[in-house]
Amino acid sequence: MNLQINCWAGNIDMRIDLYLCENNFASSRTKAKSLIENELVYYKGNLVKKPSLEINSDEVEVKEHTEYVGRGALKLLKAFEVFNIGKHDLCLDIGSSTGGFTQVLLKNNAKEVYAIDVGDNQMVDELRHDSRVKLFENTNFRNINVDEYPKFDLIVCDVSFISLKMIIPNAAKMLKNNGEMIFLIKPQFELKSKNHIINNKKEHLSIINDINNYLNDEGLYISEMTHSPIKGKSGNIEYLIHITTLDNKNIKFKDVVETAFNKLR
Repeated sequence: MNLQINCWAGNIDMRIDLYLCENNFASSRTKAKSLIENELVYYKGNLVKKPSLEINSDEVEVKEHTEYVGRGALKLLKAFEVFNIGKHDLCLDIGSSTGGFTQVLLKNNAKEVYAIDVGDNQMVDELRHDSRVKLFENTNFRNINVDEYPKFDLIVCDVSFISLKMIIPNAAKMLKNNGEMIFLIKPQFELKSKNHIINNKKEHLSIINDINNYLNDEGLYISEMTHSPIKGKSGNIEYLIHITTLDNKNIKFKDVVETAFNKLR
């Protein structure tokens, strides 16, 4: 069921994120932004793409929420479907945002999830108040003291605007001896120019090889890989990598890139 409210007074323009808050669709502008980013908000029948959109009528429609708190959950769901993931009682979610990855971890029987994000007031209340979730907001993962955290069975990561190379060193130190990681490669953020769509297969392959080489220096390897089932917000193809201490020499990065372009381009 879709939700619609008819309470407009006058013809004053209002930002749509503020409208969502004032009409109880969202408890904060951060959460209103999340609704928009998850493609759940429509104005006059058109998908809303920016929280700053000025509106002057109540023709706002909010699609019914799915089971998951964010579209990012769909990415980690595929990883659990495709990868051979071992024990993951204690997990770390880097770049937790609204909690999509955290939610998937809990639904896949994680006993405890440490969720770290550089922002604040993003995680949904359902997860924020879950006793199995330890939330660390306003926390830059690159600057943490790893000795203040336990070692993890499974570390997952979905971050933007920085390279995974900035994340890997600390993550490697926080992994148990037989631990695993599932990281999302976002090609545009591995390049100096971070705001464009990369349509070149060779560039994608070069980025993946570069990340794998960087992991190898930490004694880690990409043991399994698949493309994300959905594109990133900017329209780029993304990749899920399963990182372990097992060197899988049979994995063909080029084949994964080819499949991704065939399905998503």
